[in-house]
Amino acid sequence: MAIGSMFSWYRQSALTIVYLSDVSDPGTLARSEWFRRAWTLLELLAPLTMLFYIQDWSLLPPIVEPQGWFCCH
Repeated sequence: MAIGSMFSWYRQSALTIVYLSDVSDPGTLARSEWFRRAWTLLELLAPLTMLFYIQDWSLLPPIVEPQGWFCCH
């Protein structure tokens, strides 16, 4: 029940902003604490628009995975 409620919460948001305080440059993204939390997958799948900001509040550019999956916005 709680997971479904959180999915609905994130799905209904117009914009989700993620501040990655432990990421100083895009090369350190994979080591971020954000990816070690249990609900990260839910947060990634539900929102329609996500913006990722790193330590200095600069916008992380979109990342395109080899499978064509887009991250960030």
